[in-house]
Amino acid sequence: MAYPQTILDLLAELLLGTAWTDISTWLYQRNPPAVTITRGHPDETVVTTPTAMATELNNRDGRFCDKNPTGPYYGSLMRNVPIRISVPEGASYLRSETDQSSGATAPDAAGLDITGDTEVQLDVTLDNWAADQALAGKWLAAGSQRSWLLTLNETGTLSFRWSPDGTNSNSVVAVSGATVPVPGLNRQALRVTLAVATGTVTFYTAPAAADQVTLGPITSGWVQLGAPVVLGADNVFSSTAPVSAGFVAGAAADYAAWTGIYGKVHRLALLSGIGGTVKASPDFTAQTAGAASFADAQGNTWTVQGTAEISTRRYRAHCECSGWPQTWDPSGTDVYVSLQASGLLRRLQQGNSPLKSAMYRYWTKLTGSSAPVAYWPCEDLAGATQLASANGGRPMLFSGSPTLASFTGFACSAALPVLNGSVWTGAIAPYSSGSDNVLSFLLALPAAGDASGFVASLYGIGKVARMDLAYTNASGGLLYAEGYDASGNSLFNSNVLTGANGGQYMARLALQNSGANVVWTAELLTPGGAAVTSATGSVTTAATGQMKTVVINLQGGLVSTVVGHIAVQSVFADLSGLAGISALNSWAGEAAGVRFGRLCAEEGIAFRGVGRLSASVPMGPMTQQTLMADLQEVADADRGVIFEPRQVLGLGYKTLSSLENQQPAVALSYTHQDLAGTPGLKPVTDDQTTVNDVTVTRTGGSSSRQVMQPPGTAGAAFTGPLNTNAPNATPPGVGLYDTQVQISLGSDSQVDSEAGWLVRMGTVNEPRYPVIPVDLARPAVAGVFCDLQELDLGQRITVSAPPAWLPPDGISQIVQGVTERLGGYIFQIDFCGVPESPYEVLVLDDPVHGRLDTDGCTLHASISSSATSLGADTAAGFPLWTTAAGDFPFDIQMAGERMTVTNITGTSGTQTFTVVRSVNGVVKAQAAGTAFSLFFTPILALA
Repeated sequence: MAYPQTILDLLAELLLGTAWTDISTWLYQRNPPAVTITRGHPDETVVTTPTAMATELNNRDGRFCDKNPTGPYYGSLMRNVPIRISVPEGASYLRSETDQSSGATAPDAAGLDITGDTEVQLDVTLDNWAADQALAGKWLAAGSQRSWLLTLNETGTLSFRWSPDGTNSNSVVAVSGATVPVPGLNRQALRVTLAVATGTVTFYTAPAAADQVTLGPITSGWVQLGAPVVLGADNVFSSTAPVSAGFVAGAAADYAAWTGIYGKVHRLALLSGIGGTVKASPDFTAQTAGAASFADAQGNTWTVQGTAEISTRRYRAHCECSGWPQTWDPSGTDVYVSLQASGLLRRLQQGNSPLKSAMYRYWTKLTGSSAPVAYWPCEDLAGATQLASANGGRPMLFSGSPTLASFTGFACSAALPVLNGSVWTGAIAPYSSGSDNVLSFLLALPAAGDASGFVASLYGIGKVARMDLAYTNASGGLLYAEGYDASGNSLFNSNVLTGANGGQYMARLALQNSGANVVWTAELLTPGGAAVTSATGSVTTAATGQMKTVVINLQGGLVSTVVGHIAVQSVFADLSGLAGISALNSWAGEAAGVRFGRLCAEEGIAFRGVGRLSASVPMGPMTQQTLMADLQEVADADRGVIFEPRQVLGLGYKTLSSLENQQPAVALSYTHQDLAGTPGLKPVTDDQTTVNDVTVTRTGGSSSRQVMQPPGTAGAAFTGPLNTNAPNATPPGVGLYDTQVQISLGSDSQVDSEAGWLVRMGTVNEPRYPVIPVDLARPAVAGVFCDLQELDLGQRITVSAPPAWLPPDGISQIVQGVTERLGGYIFQIDFCGVPESPYEVLVLDDPVHGRLDTDGCTLHASISSSATSLGADTAAGFPLWTTAAGDFPFDIQMAGERMTVTNITGTSGTQTFTVVRSVNGVVKAQAAGTAFSLFFTPILALA
């Protein structure tokens, strides 16, 4: 028997070394609950509190004493040892949460070489349904062994590729004409069919539930996704590639952006013919936990690859144990550890060191052959007597007196030195990587120009023993490249850029071997620029050698010029990789979600993105502040949610767009007694989050003020009951609640939308529910037992048929916080919710969210509680209501009553509405002059 007939199978594991160690035997369950977990945040703010996990461990044998040399875990109980808590999943699955390069494969076999009509089905749970992911395929770039490939695209569409001859150049790709609906709990089934005679590809989706037990292909419930795509007749190549699920390693060479999944694979089915013969059907739900391989019903052997695993566990939290507090009674009989573990946010929030500049991070994060063999940031403070190396090399020495830490014109850098006639010399230690000679540096020229001089010189031991970027104050500032042999003879001299005065650049000089010759290149790129300015040429019968020295301002001629971030590399790459949004412009214009993921990657933090990261709001340049300040800046700009994933120790970010227009992930009923009696529903309507006058200032830019005005205010962008009028005014309001915020945004054009969104969120006239309690031991919730465990932060929960004393339209909340109590016969989850309605935004052509409202509309004459016809007056200057037959039905709201409009007549003056009453259970007489509007008020999304 399973819970709740038996005690909850609660598993606690510590990551000791590289292996997860089961410590469940020592998990005390004497004071239920055995474990309490809290996650998220308790209100509409975008500041997330760290996950917290509390439990007690039996320590009578001293195993959890980190200083006990006789304990079995001695030496492994370091501070911040990871711990994870899980309960049974209910069915096995292929778990891929450690990386995006793992999955399961079956080797090529005759039965898998389908060349005609093909059908693929995949039952999968994805952490993100708006990211480039290779879901399944029989595709191998090496040796031109490509057959077919199913991918999910960041746009939310599906792609199906197939090759008639194994080459990528002749492959055919079909893209679904509609986006995949995002499932409330992240799980659904996908299906694609290919009819080779016409090249017709058809996509489908179907709901897939955690308790789905049908083996083999899914035969019902499919909903077509967009129109079929017809691309012309083409068979599928019979390749030697394995069939892969969760990650298609053989496709990485062709489509590097399409990684494997983060999530779960439940089942895959490969059919020869549409609805035809099943050729492969790995059912991961029927496998033994930890199994490395298994055979499907067709005899194909499936092997788990990389860090993927067959698992039967549903993870409730991943935390760190920051300490091992020892407790015992006076007799020494009861010895235990009161463990308080926390999510990664706790440790990160304690850090107070600002991150280095974008340029510093760029150079120091490069690895392998791209890493610089010498690097001097030149961000030294004013009292420095040398320029420090940032990669373990020797410092760069200078003669003269550069004006250190004085130029702040590069957003990507801390303050840099002005040359002031000084000469800098940096020695390059011997290195064993590549044969190219590459020198890069930041350069700022004064608007009035400077004296002539050699900006930078790279010395080596090849035929081109020295290469310069030189400057003369002619033609508005001329930068030119030149090269010399060891005897000082000129080998080349070429102009690179005229009109350079007043400009800021990344400069690059390079020498590369090309057969028996050396190719020289000089490049310049402005921060944020799209085009690289360059000059190039060659020196015959030459070869490069080791680089020895970098000299800045040879002969000391330059005075007002700025140089910084001097890097030497042994492998050349042109500057186009730094064009546009990059470290060179301190990532100005970078999408908020992309920034969050990039920062996590740079800091080695496991990251889970939810929503289309590249479509989140563009941000301003990164500044030097703490990691958490940078991450919080993302949420402040995009209004999304920072969270800690349950499946891994790391950080996640849900974009605002992923929070909008959600279908309910879990729908409960008050009358069905789905809710726990303790502590019960306690709606809160207060002014904790009320803000009705907002001024948003873009960091370094303009500002916008948006105000919630009283209803009927002419020209007002926002009107509503929580307006700035006093409560005793006419019409009444709540008084002034004002705030001013500064946000990192990509442009001044964003401040209006940001301020408007904050006004919208701050004037929600609905209750929030700090506790929506569910007891998973109750028979009433058996139908949603698994769903309630999957419900996560940022998802939507509804409760229908609330009691009469609550608002009649039901409860619809976005989960912002979760508290779980687990152990013994206890498994209770309390969801903390905030109103979901503000996240319902305009969707073009949508029958519900695609309608535009009119303003200042009032009831022409009083109506009784049974009237089905009413007159509507629209204020002057506003458009009248539609009378087109195809626009009906839609809902309006009037003094708490929801009505469905089935027809409207009249094209001037008072219009006549035909309505259905009591849609939400409220029906009453309505007085003349009562204002009404669309039930779903159209609001533009922020991004």
